[in-house]
Amino acid sequence: MAFLRREIARIESTGATGLPRNAPASRDYGPAPAFLSAARLAGGLHEIVPASAPDSHAALMLGLLLAASCGREKPASGLVLVVEDFVALETGAPYGPGLIEAGIDPGRLVIVRTHDARDTLRVMEEALKCAAVAAVLAESAIPERLYTLDASRRLTLAARAGGGAGLLVPLAFAGGAARVSSAAATRIEARRRSSSVALVGGNRLGLPGPPLIGARLVKARGVFGFDPEKVHEVAFHAFSLHLPALPRHGPDPAAAGFSRSA
Repeated sequence: MAFLRREIARIESTGATGLPRNAPASRDYGPAPAFLSAARLAGGLHEIVPASAPDSHAALMLGLLLAASCGREKPASGLVLVVEDFVALETGAPYGPGLIEAGIDPGRLVIVRTHDARDTLRVMEEALKCAAVAAVLAESAIPERLYTLDASRRLTLAARAGGGAGLLVPLAFAGGAARVSSAAATRIEARRRSSSVALVGGNRLGLPGPPLIGARLVKARGVFGFDPEKVHEVAFHAFSLHLPALPRHGPDPAAAGFSRSA
């Protein structure tokens, strides 16, 4: 009973999450690198290659982050997510609540299911030609023999014509970001990173910070002087602003329009 009383007192003083009422939810990771800006991604083809096979989810998560960023830049445009049959079997189908948590508006999202890599390339090309599309994200098991210079050039020209961003996650290229030749404007290697732990309140284990992705710029047309070995930590935030803390003992009665009677 004494333990329960202490826990109840701690929760009432810090809030249900264990965070101090006026403390920020997590440390500030700073702005994303310039090569990940939505303005630079628009109108081009960009490849997000997993650093290894287990990093495929990190690459897709980075793709979702970039697609959501492009969507915020063009709020009147839609987003296209291309799901390949084999990839869906390997990594799972899109999960609605997870997409929302990633900052993707389901009302603006079109999900296209494709049979194989050839269908994925065709769907990407046609979708990128549409001016009403902010970004097209495709996770594909395309082999190197199909992803030729001609195929990537067609996607590049389509993105340039429509003005949207083409984001391709080629799972078969895992661990080989430096060996592939293509017409893409950017190639990023994505890898898993451990989130920092914030020690708050009386919780000795702390709370996990936002998911982190390690992004290494391998290739970038028009960008000079970058370090191809540097890994940038990108925090995966669905919301860019922290919500204001509530009063410790509930809403302020005066602000809510209530008054005490004599």
